[in-house]
Amino acid sequence: MDNIQRIDLEILTIAIKAGGTFNEVDLEKSTLKISVGRLLDTLASLKDRKMITHDAKNGTFSITKEARSILWNEDVPQWARVLRLLQIKSCKVVEMSDILGIELGILVHTVEYLRECQYVLLAPQIRDGKLVPMYEIQPEGIQKIQDKEQITITDNSIKIDYIISDIITTIQKSSMNIQEKKDFRTKVEELKNLITDTRSFGQ
Repeated sequence: MDNIQRIDLEILTIAIKAGGTFNEVDLEKSTLKISVGRLLDTLASLKDRKMITHDAKNGTFSITKEARSILWNEDVPQWARVLRLLQIKSCKVVEMSDILGIELGILVHTVEYLRECQYVLLAPQIRDGKLVPMYEIQPEGIQKIQDKEQITITDNSIKIDYIISDIITTIQKSSMNIQEKKDFRTKVEELKNLITDTRSFGQ
């Protein structure tokens, strides 16, 4: 992956949210807080690295296919996009959802699965003078994301976890009696264990 800095990420995210093409107005409306000089340098750098193009006639910039492929290519599994993002900056799950455009409910399970695999760590960081729990990528996560062959692994196992969790929640909220709920939950847990025994997350 190209050496993407946090400021690069912020500008590329502005481009994505603007539909792929942005201008000075989009930059002014954003939460981007840098000097004009640094902004111009960053735009020039992104252009040199073929991550954006510049239309001098109307003053707009457009994100390139190469830049989209880093974090916003839906053909790349969500877990890989999360690890790529965390290589650039530590994030809360809500931030990841906002940047990557992934549904929060699904993303929570993706990140939790990565945490269980010890690819990411939830640790407190100081933000605006307050301790905030943030996800950080671990050396094992960096190693995994650098193995290009592993990027082909799908999100099926994570989706299965999400569906099973949703089923259990539905059972708990249902009008079934306690014993029925217990019996159904036991069957779902057995199914989950069987799936866990037969699937692989690339380890």
